[in-house]
Amino acid sequence: MTFRADQSLDTLNARSNGRLPGLIGIRFTRIEEGKVAAELDIRPELIAPNGYLHAATVIALADTACGYGCLAHLPIGATLFTTIELKSNFLGTVTEGTIACIARPAHLGNSTQVWDAVVTNQDVIAASLKGRNDDCGRGPDQIPIPEVMSPWPPVVDPETLVADAARMMSYLDMKRVFVVDQDRVVGVLSQTDIVDALATARLEATVWAENRSDP
Repeated sequence: MTFRADQSLDTLNARSNGRLPGLIGIRFTRIEEGKVAAELDIRPELIAPNGYLHAATVIALADTACGYGCLAHLPIGATLFTTIELKSNFLGTVTEGTIACIARPAHLGNSTQVWDAVVTNQDVIAASLKGRNDDCGRGPDQIPIPEVMSPWPPVVDPETLVADAARMMSYLDMKRVFVVDQDRVVGVLSQTDIVDALATARLEATVWAENRSDP
């Protein structure tokens, strides 16, 4: 499917004005073939009564990113689209800062498209370090790493099931864990890896069900 170059950042952001994406403050930061990036600043109006980020806020960001990605990859002659199915999995939450979304196509057809989106909290290291000193008046260029680094985190082994790793990461509020085999780090499992695995499993299950129903 050909990328439609007329769908620029300015076009996408202008499209949101006066609609839900603009109302809640979604900003698009990147658009290219096979990828859309957007972000959203967290504010009190987007928080649920329980004090955490409302799930609908995350879904709005993800669905909008996927939808605008669909617009930018519509086949020749097509002008609009609508969402016909949406599934989500939540592995963590935030209460402040900025959340960012990356959306990528899993299938680009002539009549249907399937998009996957991952929403995470935006990297705020640069912003937090800017002009920040510790209690002793030292800046980031004066503080040794051992004084601020986290202790060695829990790890998983290659035989650990994805579901078990996801539960551990959710309980410990971790975004990634090291995969260790015989005292040697062999990889890193991230929230994005888990979401991708769930999306792939969903697509494979759909294809299997469709094939099974064929006469």
